[in-house]
Amino acid sequence: MNEADAALEIVSVNPIWIGLVFALAPSEKAAFAGLSDVVLGIVQGVMTQFGAGLLADASSTTQQALAGAWAGTPISTASDLGIVQ
Repeated sequence: MNEADAALEIVSVNPIWIGLVFALAPSEKAAFAGLSDVVLGIVQGVMTQFGAGLLADASSTTQQALAGAWAGTPISTASDLGIVQ
């Protein structure tokens, strides 16, 4: 990195994240490991909602057939569609 690039960068540190790392974990790596289940749960919820949106669409039969063909297994629930996505 050259000095001109360094002068243009804006670095922001979230004080809540820093507090979490210092309060709950010995390192940032440990904090990520501890929060991985939470993050994966959030992603699963979002993708299930996405699948529910597809099922609510008029073309859901086509969407299910395409997703099932891609996955190699029948797709019937919002969770299944979210997983395939």
